[in-house]
Formats: sequence, structure tokens, C-alpha cells
Amino acid sequence: MDVEKLPMSERLLMNASLVPKCSVLADVGCDHAYTALYLVAKGVCTYALAMDIKSGPLLRAKKNIEYYGFSDRIKTRLSDGLSEISSGEADCILISGMGGSLIIDILNRGWEKVNSSKYLVLQPQSEIGKVREFLHKTGYQITAEEMCVQGGKFYTALRAERGEKPLEKVDLPQEILCQYGSCLLAKKHPILKIYITHEITARQILAQRLAEEPSDGAKKRLLEVREELAKLLEVLDFFKK
Repeated sequence: MDVEKLPMSERLLMNASLVPKCSVLADVGCDHAYTALYLVAKGVCTYALAMDIKSGPLLRAKKNIEYYGFSDRIKTRLSDGLSEISSGEADCILISGMGGSLIIDILNRGWEKVNSSKYLVLQPQSEIGKVREFLHKTGYQITAEEMCVQGGKFYTALRAERGEKPLEKVDLPQEILCQYGSCLLAKKHPILKIYITHEITARQILAQRLAEEPSDGAKKRLLEVREELAKLLEVLDFFKK
């Protein structure tokens, strides 16, 4: 199989780049199973479980797996989150393309299975700061992060694992590290800088509009926006050092 022919988007390639060498990957919310196919074909994973809560995407995944000839190494399972895998069955769990709160809920509901895996690769579509905070509170260390732009949207993915690995320290408040990612900040990721610049412009425009509105609600929101803007400018200043 020529993996280069798989229709892998920038977002999927980013997710795949964070998956370490492992025996069994559990791809939660697999959709078309392209990521599982890519990783097994590349030899990153020996086997994979392509899992989805909906039968339609799972049927597409099964057809793709059969078409590319990987039915012996990739199995499909209709599963609500991690409900249909056993503890210790997968040493890497990938959850992508969902909101941050849903990812946290899936992890919480399948905590025994999460704890028995070595790695988590997560790509939240929203609330990534909450996901980072959840991981820190539950004893996980974020050891790698990536960003990409696809269709004009910014996407971030991270890898987390148990234990303490020596990581480069970043001299910024914990709140900022949690929101924007210590690994991304440590290597001054160019896409993060673009994202920060984009967010600064958006906040400046919003602040100008709110300043022209006399309502109490607008005044309250203006204070919030100015606080957000101050944090963003602090991050941008860090990139300039």
C-alpha cells in the first residue's frame, strides 16, 4: 500500500505525527479510518482499533480498511468513547475532532482504560486550555504539541504521558502556559505566533467596537477583552525575545 495516496489532511497528518511507536492504537472517533490506516501502513502501530459512536462512519471506515487490505490489522468497533475496549488493550489512545469538554468526558468515563495506556494523543476542536488543565491535574505530562492551519482554521494537537520528562522551562504565568501550550511556546512555534497575532487583531477590533457602546454589558465585556489582549501581547512579547 502506498500511504502517500491516502487522502490525509493537514490536521490528520499533524495528529499522526504525535503518535509514538506503539503496539495497539485506539482511534476514538475514527470517521474514515485514514489515520489508523496511515499509522499501521507506516509501521508506527502494529495494530489499530478504529472506533466510532455512529454506524455510518464506522461502515465507511470498514470499507476503507478492506479496500486497502488491512482487515487483519485494523478492527472496527461501534463504541461510545472507550466503552468497547478493555483495560490494557491499547497502549496509545487517539481522540480527535471533538470539543474539549467531550474529550474530557470520554477520558473520565473510561479512566481505567486511560490509566492502562502509555500515551494519549488529543486534538480538541475547542477548550484546549481546559484539556491541558485536566491532564495536569490528573498526573499527565504534555510532552509534545503541534499546530497547523487547514481551511483557514487553526488546529492544535498534543501528546501526554505519565511520568516526569525533563522539558524546557518557559518563563510565563501558568495560566498562559495552560492556554497556549508550554511545548509550543518553548519552541516558539511559528503557527502559534500567527495565531496569537490573529487573535490580537481580533481583540483590538472588538475592543474598539465595545468602547463605542454605552451599555453596562459592553463595559464589562470591554474589561474582559482588555485582559485577554494583555495576555496575548505578553505572549507575543515572549516570541520577540
